[in-house]
Amino acid sequence: MLSFGKFLLVGVVVLAVAAYTRQKKAERARAEARRRPAVAAELDRCPICGVYHAAGEPHTCEDDDGSTRRKS
Repeated sequence: MLSFGKFLLVGVVVLAVAAYTRQKKAERARAEARRRPAVAAELDRCPICGVYHAAGEPHTCEDDDGSTRRKS
């Protein structure tokens, strides 16, 4: 059977591990937030309509009169 001192020690260790886990999760979230702006570099600008779209993906350009045409 655990004595009160050992029970208290186990509780402190559990709380310390939980705090360490929260700290590591926060560090990963901050690192991910710093990496997010790199996604904007993966966009291409259409030379016809000037709209930014995902690199390598086709899109539909819209002319001034509202008509559309497929851009590969």
